[in-house]
Amino acid sequence: MNHAQGHGGRVHDLALRLGLDPAEIMDFSSNINPLGPPSTALEILRQRMDFLLRAYPPPRAQALTQGLAAKLGISPDNLLMGNGATELIHLLPRFKGRGRALIVEPAFSEYRAGLEAAGWEIEDHLWPPGGVPEDPSAELGKLKAKLEDGYDLVFLGRPANPGGGLPDRELVLGLARAQAGRGLLVIDEAFIDFCPQESLVPDLGAHPALVILGSLTKFYAIPGLRLGYLAGPARIVERLRELQPPWTVNGLAQEVGLACLDQAEYGRKTRALIRVGQEFLSRELAALRLTVFPSAANYLLLRLAPGHPPVREVVDKLAAKAILVRDCSNYRGLKEGYLRVAVKKEEENRVLVQALAQVLSRP
Repeated sequence: MNHAQGHGGRVHDLALRLGLDPAEIMDFSSNINPLGPPSTALEILRQRMDFLLRAYPPPRAQALTQGLAAKLGISPDNLLMGNGATELIHLLPRFKGRGRALIVEPAFSEYRAGLEAAGWEIEDHLWPPGGVPEDPSAELGKLKAKLEDGYDLVFLGRPANPGGGLPDRELVLGLARAQAGRGLLVIDEAFIDFCPQESLVPDLGAHPALVILGSLTKFYAIPGLRLGYLAGPARIVERLRELQPPWTVNGLAQEVGLACLDQAEYGRKTRALIRVGQEFLSRELAALRLTVFPSAANYLLLRLAPGHPPVREVVDKLAAKAILVRDCSNYRGLKEGYLRVAVKKEEENRVLVQALAQVLSRP
């Protein structure tokens, strides 16, 4: 098994290996809402599937753009929809041509992949595993000094992935001010719906260097449809729109995305479920001598303790039980011994704890 995979969610590979249906795999490696898609979204698919498959979708997802912009409290001119946030991550380096970028690590691997594909020069700035510096004020000073070297793009996850931590708001806005006139600060808010009060979208108007990435696939459990967005200055959005081919957001994704915008009760249930699941997993996994990092999202970063089996053995033993977890060995800044697990429903969380207890206690 290849332990340097760039992403989780490889249920089809494991199912093929074990001779199982992919639905039989318990996937803790991808961070998808355990409630599944909203029922209204599923109903729309049932009712309109035939039409949506036969018709070309709106080429620029106009209705979805307007609906999401209204929900976010910004102008549609400041919003671009994409075939997942990953498409937009890869699109960003192209509008400037080649340049210099800084990635705050550990971080989502697609930042680097998109920059490398565009031929950019890339540098790292390392933060603690959980994604939150101990002294935000001191860290802001270090980063502001570093930004004086000149970076066209700076990438930072908030909440952090894989750590789950939530970098200090004033630290991030301080970076946005420092980037003004130099380049863009790209904040990845793919998991912000799990802590929506922390979004920096309301700060866009005051910070011309700020660009925010978002995703509808994690919170609304629709990764198979691929649906993400970028919010930022109108001139940046317009330039990116010119580079983006038409129809990148398919008709199914547009219709389901619209249905997801009015799901307040679903959102409350989701956040309550994740909060309870986090508390349970944090308590039970700490009892197994795992270090559990605080998280604002629907996943937890874990560190194995001395005496535990190697991370590769843990991952493989769990895989043999049809349980997928995320080996974090390929994240820059994380040494051997880190795992990430999604927070799921109670019975699934209990299965994970029991399986980990068995694997970690082997002679």
